[in-house]
Amino acid sequence: MPKDAAVGEFAVLVRALKARHGRSCEALGRRLSVSASTPHRYCSGATVPEESPVVDRLAPPAVRGGRGGTAGPGGGLG
Repeated sequence: MPKDAAVGEFAVLVRALKARHGRSCEALGRRLSVSASTPHRYCSGATVPEESPVVDRLAPPAVRGGRGGTAGPGGGLG
């Protein structure tokens, strides 16, 4: 998948996860231990996480291939 397409897909997934859990960018930032502007940049497709721990905290266990992590049961963001 081309990088631009992957970034766009990631943005769509973050927006959907954010909406599903009813979280603001500020709340999502607190959950991920990043600034409030970081999730906003993820949602807009301006950037993607540079570090795997951020993705691990964001992604549901099924997306991570069943790996352990700090995301809540059944859908990330806990």
